[in-house]
Amino acid sequence: MKMATLHRNSQSNVVAVKGAPEAVLETCTEVATETGSKALDDSLKAEWKELLSQAAGEGMRVLAVAEKTVS
Repeated sequence: MKMATLHRNSQSNVVAVKGAPEAVLETCTEVATETGSKALDDSLKAEWKELLSQAAGEGMRVLAVAEKTVS
């Protein structure tokens, strides 16, 4: 499950999404890093899913967020 909102300003429109990490990961193509954007390929998605599984195993709840600038 995920939820999206549209935020408009004079320069751009931004869609923000939050929700279950599995649902958000399905729609993402990039991930933000300390050095910039990086392609979110199948290998990196698998790494994220493993981290999420570990967190769930420790009883943690995880929420994912994403954003995209649209015209």
